[in-house]
Amino acid sequence: MDEYNQIKAGNNNFEKEKDREILEKDLTAYAIFGLQDPLRDSIKESIAKCKTAGIRTIMCTGDNIDTATAISINANIVTQEEIDASEESKKFACMVGKDFREYVGGLKDEKIGTKKVKDPITKLEKTEDVVIRVVARMDKFREVK
Repeated sequence: MDEYNQIKAGNNNFEKEKDREILEKDLTAYAIFGLQDPLRDSIKESIAKCKTAGIRTIMCTGDNIDTATAISINANIVTQEEIDASEESKKFACMVGKDFREYVGGLKDEKIGTKKVKDPITKLEKTEDVVIRVVARMDKFREVK
């Protein structure tokens, strides 16, 4: 920490981005790795059966949007073509919970018992514009409600 403070003092207390560049010299990356939990063997088959039965599967997760999208493609919940088409048509195959709530009208306060909660949908007609297949970074209780 003493060395850091000396470097900071000698570089204008890092007031500007240019002053902090000294910290990015002579660095060494020791490791970079990624992990992926494999899908259960039955997932793709279950999704296929649902599609055959006319059931649209929607994946709700706390994962970030990139992870959620990759998993949903791998599980055959949504295809890359559907994602690309939804971006062009603004039908939103994949989106984060915050964006979904804002798109359908924001939040309104509602009291359930003694607890004040937020209700995500205030403009139900806006939900018709959303052909959502994947919701990421979401408050599951709020979305399911």
